[in-house]
Amino acid sequence: MKAKQDWFKRKGYLHITPKLDPKENGRLRKFITTPAYISRHAFFPLMFRSLSFRRYKKIADENGDHYRSHVDGDGKSTRKKRPIHYATHVDAAIYSYYAEQLSKQYEQLLSQEAALSCCIAAYRRIPIGDGTERCKSNIDFAKEVFDEIKQRGNCVAMAFDIESFFSNLDHDLLKQAWQCVLNIERLPADHFNVFRSVTKFSYIRYDDLRAGQTKRSGLDERRLAKLRQKGIEAFFENAAEFRQAVREGSIRVFKNQRHDEAEPGKRKVRGIPQGLPISAVLANIYLLEFDKALLEEVVKKRGGFYCRYSDDIVVVCSENEYKAVKSFVESQIQQSLLSISASKTEVSVFRHVSEKLVVHQVAQNGSLRQNVPFTYLGFDFYGDKALIKSANLAKFYRRMLQGVKKAHQRRLKVQEKQRLFELPPFFLKRLLKQFSPAGSNPGKAIVQRTVWRKNEFGVFSPVQKDAYRKRHGNFFTYAHKAANTMQQEGIKHQMRGWRSILFSAIRRVSNLQ
Repeated sequence: MKAKQDWFKRKGYLHITPKLDPKENGRLRKFITTPAYISRHAFFPLMFRSLSFRRYKKIADENGDHYRSHVDGDGKSTRKKRPIHYATHVDAAIYSYYAEQLSKQYEQLLSQEAALSCCIAAYRRIPIGDGTERCKSNIDFAKEVFDEIKQRGNCVAMAFDIESFFSNLDHDLLKQAWQCVLNIERLPADHFNVFRSVTKFSYIRYDDLRAGQTKRSGLDERRLAKLRQKGIEAFFENAAEFRQAVREGSIRVFKNQRHDEAEPGKRKVRGIPQGLPISAVLANIYLLEFDKALLEEVVKKRGGFYCRYSDDIVVVCSENEYKAVKSFVESQIQQSLLSISASKTEVSVFRHVSEKLVVHQVAQNGSLRQNVPFTYLGFDFYGDKALIKSANLAKFYRRMLQGVKKAHQRRLKVQEKQRLFELPPFFLKRLLKQFSPAGSNPGKAIVQRTVWRKNEFGVFSPVQKDAYRKRHGNFFTYAHKAANTMQQEGIKHQMRGWRSILFSAIRRVSNLQ
């Protein structure tokens, strides 16, 4: 039996074209792995959605005291929006295949120098080395950085964040990096067509597919149900219907509009879409020369430590060299035609005080603020302990409160629909599965799934089928894993208040009636 290729994965989302048909696996594999076909392939527009995240930042008042707020000092919201683009199912499979080809070549380059491979953490499968198939996660990478600081003792740790990383990648440098990884002077026709599709991409907005084309209106479920009855799981019955919608103006197609004033009088398009299967490996190969430069200057020449997790960069060095190292990082990222976000740059000084490693944060004016943790990959490090980042913990409890409110809304709908005199009880089992240790055990569950099958008369009808659904656990799964990996019992103590917060929220919404 032929082994399943890692790149060929089916996606569950709806798009312009239907999902992949299992009966067409062989034909699709042959099409995707034939360069002559891909060089002539016309990629469909991407689907664009904007994910919004509410963030609380530390704001200084007139007295210099800090407090957390979801608006900055100018009264502007700190809500973060992340643009996500995803391709049609066939196009996504093509991107997955070429991402795998680039990853193999990229890993071969890194294998030539073990020190360089250790510096690059994100978007790679790095075995944890305990005899299992488990690979390292952000928890393991954060632990490595914290262990490095503990081992050095008196040192300076700096965390940098590249501003709008994916949206600012220069296309010329990306093409050069692509050619360098393949060790060729010019991209083949198939690779060039893929390159062009991720740089000169077009997209449609998910919100334009809503019934009323407003944020609060949902999708046209009746129309989608009719398509499913025909065996089509997509927004459009075929490509011709999509093109007709574009001609009529009901669906607008946008092009990449990210520009940069590269030269006077000339606008240069920049950026690649975030969310494609190939975006991650392209981000890594783009910074290959940057990684090499920091390895030579920071690690080999100055005896420091360097690690990059996507656009999150961490450097550890001695206190008397941190200014020179900081300046070098900023200059090298400018050579990559990117910029460091000054507001997200953290500089922390670690010193031994009474045989205890204590952290001091370097403020903008150069003063030291004691006991302000060094934050990296979702964890706060105090020198003697590591905890889950307070903002992430607060985000979990906000989701818990929102879940309780939604559960209460479901109760009201059930009461109205069934015309009950009293409210039905809370769907407590669902809440506990999401927001308590009861739902922290991942595994598989048997569920009933409806599939549409065609009979001998060519008519599709629904059929109930047993299927396995993977349970992914919840935030407690992550917290327990972090506590065990980092050997920090304090992380488990952070989660102790879930019961009182959950049931207080339930009582509060119940008393509103």
